[in-house]
Amino acid sequence: MERKFLESLGIEKEAIDKIMAENGKDIEAQKALTVAETQKVTAANDTIKQLQDTVKKFDGVDVEKLKADLAALQQKYNADTAKLRLDNALDVAIIGAKGRSTKAVKAFLDYGKLKLKDDGTIDGLDLDTLKKNEPYLFEAIETNIIGGGDPGGGNEPPEEGEPPKDYAGYKKWREKHQ
Repeated sequence: MERKFLESLGIEKEAIDKIMAENGKDIEAQKALTVAETQKVTAANDTIKQLQDTVKKFDGVDVEKLKADLAALQQKYNADTAKLRLDNALDVAIIGAKGRSTKAVKAFLDYGKLKLKDDGTIDGLDLDTLKKNEPYLFEAIETNIIGGGDPGGGNEPPEEGEPPKDYAGYKKWREKHQ
């Protein structure tokens, strides 16, 4: 609105000044709103550009193939961890049954018949039968050694004139009897 227009309507100068001041306030408020909206539009345009750049990075990527690859990898991970849990449970069971070598005992097991239960036990595992059929895989054979294991008959001193049974004693005896 212009001052000349108001003067042509015959409005007093004082009233025109008040009208122009109020009109100026409204114009300044609208300018501030316009600046704020311009900033919002600029920020939105920047965000759109960033998103477009991000989308360009994935241009040509087959999402369905990625999903299939992820599913295959998840299945492989589950199978590998299940096998690892079964192997660990087998080791614990074999050691508990006093197996001499977990690797040797596992060679006689049919993995296809074994299934790990939730409680940690193994369904289809029969170590008792394996112990009967292949006893050498479990516990060392105990022997009863009489006399402390000295093949010479004990640790008693030799009779007079007889050489000692150990090397150091024999060496001293020989020096004395030469």
